[in-house]
Amino acid sequence: MCKNIKNIINLIAYNIKKNIKSSIAIVSFPVIMLLLLGPVEIYYSNMTDFDFTIKEFFLLFLIISFFISFFSKKSYHFFTTIILTLSLSSYFQNAFLNKKLSEKDGTAVKWNELDKLITINTIIWILLVSILLIILWKCSTKIQTYISLFFVTIQIVALISLIINICKIDIKMPHYQLDGEGQFEVASEENIIVIVLDATGEKYVHDIYESDNSLVSPLKDFTWFTNYDSLYMPTFPSMIHMLTGYDPDTSVPRIQYQADAWNSEKCNKFYKELHKSGYICNLYSSSQKYVYGNTDEMIGKIDNLKYKEPKVNKKLMLSMLEKYTLYRYSPYIVKPRLEVNMDHYRGVVVYDGEETTTVNSNTEFNEKVVQGLKINNHNKKAFIIQHIQGMHGPINTAKDGTYDENATPTETVYGLMVILDTYFNQLKSEGIYDNSTIIVTADHGWYDDPDGDLQAIFFIKLPKEEHNSIQFNDAPICSDDFQATILKCANLEYNGFGKSIFDWESGEKRERTTYDSTDMNGYTYYYNGNELRTKIKDGYDVIGSNNTW
Repeated sequence: MCKNIKNIINLIAYNIKKNIKSSIAIVSFPVIMLLLLGPVEIYYSNMTDFDFTIKEFFLLFLIISFFISFFSKKSYHFFTTIILTLSLSSYFQNAFLNKKLSEKDGTAVKWNELDKLITINTIIWILLVSILLIILWKCSTKIQTYISLFFVTIQIVALISLIINICKIDIKMPHYQLDGEGQFEVASEENIIVIVLDATGEKYVHDIYESDNSLVSPLKDFTWFTNYDSLYMPTFPSMIHMLTGYDPDTSVPRIQYQADAWNSEKCNKFYKELHKSGYICNLYSSSQKYVYGNTDEMIGKIDNLKYKEPKVNKKLMLSMLEKYTLYRYSPYIVKPRLEVNMDHYRGVVVYDGEETTTVNSNTEFNEKVVQGLKINNHNKKAFIIQHIQGMHGPINTAKDGTYDENATPTETVYGLMVILDTYFNQLKSEGIYDNSTIIVTADHGWYDDPDGDLQAIFFIKLPKEEHNSIQFNDAPICSDDFQATILKCANLEYNGFGKSIFDWESGEKRERTTYDSTDMNGYTYYYNGNELRTKIKDGYDVIGSNNTW
């Protein structure tokens, strides 16, 4: 009995000694791909959005990878064939077969519209796995080892290259965050309030208005500028361009452009003039780092910043990175169960005082407004930007402004008008409405319109302005005019800031280029939205270049 046990132990020891090198080499392929290269690629692609840095996770993944490779001692031919087959299939999926990983507006992928892609991808996987199994089964373990080492070498070179590039960019975790404690407060005397309804297109809203004029009854005291262009979409770089006046520069990394924008001469002068005149400047907006960069750069410009110590949830960070890695390397039939978006990463870094974060969703915003707006008697003047969900997906705002996951885009537009009406009535009840300048606009047009609804809405009411019905103006205005318009509304000089929206005439010719993505591909037009939509059908006439975003 003892002799038999000893023989078994000797046999196991012999097999381990014989096969450990090839086993580690073959297992290293998926381990490096899924636990090192995959997460680092994800971090590199999104490092300007993540609050955490590579040092928070890379060493942990490196340690896990080492132990998984070291202890994988099963080196049977069947085992290595299966491992290598699945590794190669996953490698080819990520390198060649991923056609769509996200929606343009950042919402969850519409999997029900991808049935054909899922079917084709599944067939390719079945064929690929079958062919690889046949070929690799006929290969010796030695050849399998060489194949694995070839791909391991490629991945290590790619990994080193990524880490070098990451080290070139100085990514710092921000400590100052936009604080929402005063989001539903207004100043006691003069307010310039800008309500930005995300992704709300001019054409879509106007089409509803033409069939129902009562749609904009809450805006009867406003002038509707029907020819407004935000110039950029999506939210980045649109919002940062609007608030800083600094044109996008794709020749530098996004985080560098964002820092340059907040520290530009024009931006500093704009907020200096407002502050000098007694205005506080408060910005309430989500997706802070993605849109605005390191919020520490806003110090001296935006006033509702608070120091908050970041705390990294390492367990959640590792699981999110690994889940998204598997999402990229898996066949489409599996991807819906592994889908991860930026919202899932928001809990990775938690800041002290998280309970005072800004409110973004339409219905949450409405619920807070219903509870009432407060007058902050410490502030006589305020420039307030409220950036909320608008028509951005997921569409979930009912016609009465409440939450409904089955709401239609049209119902959402009506719901937004109810929310605006609630906000205006609260201003009126506090005696603030008449003395306020109020702008209702969007950061960009609507993604889902098939005709190209790239122009955004723009309504404005000046102090003491009152109408029986909404007024219209088709002057060719755009977000380049935003800072000059705000300064004019504050009764300040705006020399050096270009023209305000009031300096453009109806029917005037003006060259504008609207860019429909961070690739900076765009359309140049001269008159109105109808001309822009014609240009969209003809294709881009401006092609972006040297894009590092």
